[in-house]
Amino acid sequence: MRHYKTLLSHPAVEAMTYWGLSDGGWLGAPGGFVRADGTPKPSYDALRSLVKGEWWLPPTTMVTDADGRVRFDGFLGEYEITAGGRSVTFTLDEPGDAEVAVSL
Repeated sequence: MRHYKTLLSHPAVEAMTYWGLSDGGWLGAPGGFVRADGTPKPSYDALRSLVKGEWWLPPTTMVTDADGRVRFDGFLGEYEITAGGRSVTFTLDEPGDAEVAVSL
């Protein structure tokens, strides 16, 4: 999983494509994450654990401070804020500290 963490942490990487999810794709090689019969291999379980366990973020309830601010650490990408039945989205598209102002 170190490969995926290294690759996706680089600021020049926007996405990753994996061809051949199942075994047998290229010259019959067993290079996929699932066997030809569709059962998952240990590599599938490890990648799923990384993505859905370590990286996946469920909806999170946060409370603003006295100045109406919320501070958090997050991945680059799109975020949605919902309050009082209204929503707004914003994108973090550069690594490092960022300040984003939104109004609901």
